[in-house]
Amino acid sequence: MGSEFRLHLKRDSLALTRRFQNREQVNTFARDGRPISLFDGGHFYQRGLNNAWLHKGREMSAGGDTRRFRKPLPLADAEARLHAIHSDLSLMKTSALTAEAQTAISSILHWTPEQLRHQGETFSEIYRPISILPPDQYLSIVLQLTEGCSYNACHFCNFYKDRPFRIKNTDEFARHLSEVKHFLGDLASLRKGIFLADGDALMTPQRRLIAAIGLLRDHWPELPLYSFMDAFRPQAKNLAQWRELQQLSLKRVYLGLESADPDLLAFLNKPGSPELMRSECKKLKAAGLSLGLIFMVGAGGQNYAQQHFDSMFIAFA
Repeated sequence: MGSEFRLHLKRDSLALTRRFQNREQVNTFARDGRPISLFDGGHFYQRGLNNAWLHKGREMSAGGDTRRFRKPLPLADAEARLHAIHSDLSLMKTSALTAEAQTAISSILHWTPEQLRHQGETFSEIYRPISILPPDQYLSIVLQLTEGCSYNACHFCNFYKDRPFRIKNTDEFARHLSEVKHFLGDLASLRKGIFLADGDALMTPQRRLIAAIGLLRDHWPELPLYSFMDAFRPQAKNLAQWRELQQLSLKRVYLGLESADPDLLAFLNKPGSPELMRSECKKLKAAGLSLGLIFMVGAGGQNYAQQHFDSMFIAFA
């Protein structure tokens, strides 16, 4: 195996590194041994909680240029890589190691491909499909207080067409919280916040929303809260309600504005108006919340391109 094969024990993760033939491998695991990511010679393989793997790297194009890519990694390929890692670790486990290192290796070896496939099935039992998250929320704990989207009629969006909008009742949400906590185990220590899903969980009536936040605080008392919001219809919350949520550690609200051009909004069948958008954004900021404003680049094609571009800067400059 060689002296360059090393196991690093960190507070919330395990890392296995190896250098050979001018290549570097870095394999990262949760403290309980579940694989998080594999890095090998410039290629990065990331495992999702549903046991799907993503392959990121660089490749040569037909024209000779180097370009980045990201694509699903076939499960058989991911499992072959894990088998190779487990074989190395089985040999490493026979050498003179500390008790802590032996325990760490045993925990990694526990998670066979079969065990990980079972975890993926469990994930699908706990969650409805998580259709979309803001990129900066990929390391949050996702809690589905609601399912679907309360509007669900935008022409461009098919994220929630497979489910009607509903809010989980108290017993359902409490059970969901317990299942998520048990499923995550040590992986929870790597999560930096809580994202309330699905599409517009903040449209939940205030009293029910506050009660739900109280339930989740029994499990994760300190993590900040984030969520999507469709704030451009009559049931949007008032300033006092937003301030109340801010005091309960709601940090950022993500708003799918898509455009500030009224003609394009009508074309997209998106409710609201640029004036209402500006008003709601000011209200959220007055409540002490940060905003994540989402615009659709290229929406409407060339017919709307210039007015789409101009309207965003005029409305939110």
